[in-house]
Amino acid sequence: MSVSRADEEAYQRLENTWTSVSQSLARKLRAVTDAQNLQLQHSLLVEAQADAHDAQAALDALEAEIRHMPYGLSSRAKKSAAAHTSELEKAMAQLRRYQDSVNSGQMAGVSHMDRVSRLNTDDQSRYLDQRQQLLQGSQMVSESDASLTRTQQVLAETEAIGAATSAQLVSQREQFQSQLENVHATDDFLSRSKRTLQRMHKRLVTNKLIQGAIIVVQMGACGLIIYLKYYK
Repeated sequence: MSVSRADEEAYQRLENTWTSVSQSLARKLRAVTDAQNLQLQHSLLVEAQADAHDAQAALDALEAEIRHMPYGLSSRAKKSAAAHTSELEKAMAQLRRYQDSVNSGQMAGVSHMDRVSRLNTDDQSRYLDQRQQLLQGSQMVSESDASLTRTQQVLAETEAIGAATSAQLVSQREQFQSQLENVHATDDFLSRSKRTLQRMHKRLVTNKLIQGAIIVVQMGACGLIIYLKYYK
């Protein structure tokens, strides 16, 4: 299963939960206006408050899931989430008006567990199922966040290693270039030394030939002098 497919399925589960909770909230608010006595209105407002709490939790889970979705899916989902937010704000405003008109001060001290305990068996079962789905969705989002955090850490470490390796390669390249320049300089020096030695060798041979010629000439001159002196 691809990542986008998994994201879409997770988003759809949360979307279904939101739809179920928001519809339940809307039914409770409509029923308040039809209630014939104050006690029934109080009971409906308690149930509506519980649905509003779950609707907000479902919307928060949806927005958290959208942040991890690909752009193609998130752009469409953001518009839907914005519409859900507007719908929930209107329902919350209507709920507050009903609470004020009935008895908002009395309801303020009722705990969330008290509101749940006042639901009938079917509503409690539906509420618990919805809450379990929300908890599972929140857990999935938390696990996705943790996985993304670990992935980002691995990417950061990999990037740091890559940068260090790149810097080391640049340093080694500079060293190789410096060594290559030294080799070229040494080769030039050896070439000049070789040419100098060749010139010195030629001069030495030439000097020896000249000295030999001088010696021969001198010996010839000495022989001629002796010949002229003693044999003439």
